[in-house]
Amino acid sequence: DSSGRTVLWDGGLTRRLGVLAPSDGPTSSGPRMTTVLALAFSPDGRLLAVAEASGVVRVWDVPSRRPLVRLATPGDTVLALAFDGETLYAAGEHAPLQRYDLRAASAAEAVCRRAGDGLSPSEWRSYFPEQPYRRTCF
Repeated sequence: DSSGRTVLWDGGLTRRLGVLAPSDGPTSSGPRMTTVLALAFSPDGRLLAVAEASGVVRVWDVPSRRPLVRLATPGDTVLALAFDGETLYAAGEHAPLQRYDLRAASAAEAVCRRAGDGLSPSEWRSYFPEQPYRRTCF
């Protein structure tokens, strides 16, 4: 909608089911405005991926209306999203197809491999800005 939120409607577009409002909320100059370029539901309907014109891809837990993760993109605007099980694919105009494994264990393992000793609170905010800090790589 015009305030930068993603609104969920029933299949007939007759009943509003909920609103997904990013936790980074309004800016100092007013409501956080964004343009949504692509949407994709997971096969089970529990996840919704939203590609914003800003280059951000957010993945939401639909039943709870809570953000799960904000995905880093290669700098290209994402124009298409598709799920294959728990894998999300994102395509842009210039960057190669990106593959994101959304299983929590796979994400944590990948971050631990890259970070070595685990993530500090500030590093955690860089990778998972919408999630509370958790100690990683035990």
